[in-house]
Amino acid sequence: MMEIDSNQSTTSSHTALSTSTPGHTSVRLNSSDVLEDYLLSPSTAGNLLHFAESTTSPRGTHIPAYQLSSSPPSIPAPRAMELLCVNATKAVRGPQTPARLKNGTGGAYILRNEKREPIGVFKPADEEPFCENNPNGYTSSGAVDRAKKRGVPAGESSCREVAAFLLDHGGFANVPPTAAITLSHPAFAYRSHDALHPKSGSFQQWVPHVAESWDFGPSRFSTQEIHAIGVLDIRVLNCDRHGGNLLVTEDGHLVPIDHGYILPSTLDEAWFEWLIWPQAKRPFSAATVQYVLSLSVEDDVQLLRGCVWNGRPISAACVRVFRCVNVLLQLGVRSGLTLYDIGLLVCRMDPHIPCALERIACEAVSRAAGGSCPAQTGPFETGSVLQDEQFAAVKSEERFQKEFVELAAAVVERTARCKASN
Repeated sequence: MMEIDSNQSTTSSHTALSTSTPGHTSVRLNSSDVLEDYLLSPSTAGNLLHFAESTTSPRGTHIPAYQLSSSPPSIPAPRAMELLCVNATKAVRGPQTPARLKNGTGGAYILRNEKREPIGVFKPADEEPFCENNPNGYTSSGAVDRAKKRGVPAGESSCREVAAFLLDHGGFANVPPTAAITLSHPAFAYRSHDALHPKSGSFQQWVPHVAESWDFGPSRFSTQEIHAIGVLDIRVLNCDRHGGNLLVTEDGHLVPIDHGYILPSTLDEAWFEWLIWPQAKRPFSAATVQYVLSLSVEDDVQLLRGCVWNGRPISAACVRVFRCVNVLLQLGVRSGLTLYDIGLLVCRMDPHIPCALERIACEAVSRAAGGSCPAQTGPFETGSVLQDEQFAAVKSEERFQKEFVELAAAVVERTARCKASN
């Protein structure tokens, strides 16, 4: 269960930080909420609804201000994001002080409404492991790297939290609504010499739950739900799926959270708790097969490129990894492989032995580079073969993708044949 820092009080007289912003208009949201100052301005954030905590209106009063980007018509800012941001600003300006969670390596705060009910969890980007305001001591880049993954840069985990929600099309895996947001509060972690300033991060809707999945045996969970979560984990190559970030609701449903370590630029860090669950070896339902095969990898790539990743676009290596693992997933599902079969192709079962995904990618890079295989002195160099340094010899991304698809199809076909003969 989530632990809260007991040293923090539950009430506050916090006054919202205000900044002067011109060009105010009045717009009615899709919800019933009406905000007097609603800002529609272009942003590099693409499809994300981004929220500025407060502003000073022409009348001199403190009121919320939204900033909606000019998003592509196919990727609207979901209504759930609007409601999340409305509730979040009410919470930080209300009497309840954000309560920092004690477990985890980064800063995470429960926000509550005026009834003291939890409404969501805010994770500031500058409090992630190895960022300047991390409250748990993980602030030095030279420290023992227990908190972050090689393929996920420090400061980009909150962006990935939002991306997981956006990629969970139709709520198939039940990822809670998550929005990019900017908030300030004295309870957040600031350096002693810093003035109070807004922090960008992710805000995820609170999920009432009774336990985490590792508090129970897996037999009580739905095969369909496990498959749906597993499909998402493979699509984003989740590097941190364990029993503590699968919440169990009162009626026994699973809800996946904590998606800060997805979409890596490396191939060797994925791990899925459900690999050891018996449901992973059962065949996919027709609904799951239809869902996976209906996914458009290129549409999702464009979605990811529309997001901001700590002030930068998503890296080319992350896009390569995403394309490759999604190709492998769709080939596996089409060939009748189970979630377990596909999971084995993308996970290292021995930390020193590259998985099939890594070997396929290395061979595809070698072929696309004209037979010049990247220098590899160990298994971890194999895992980073799609990063720019090792990918530099490849002259054409299209050639690499073609080679990868052919090699992956052959591996999947061989896996399916071996399975059928056993």
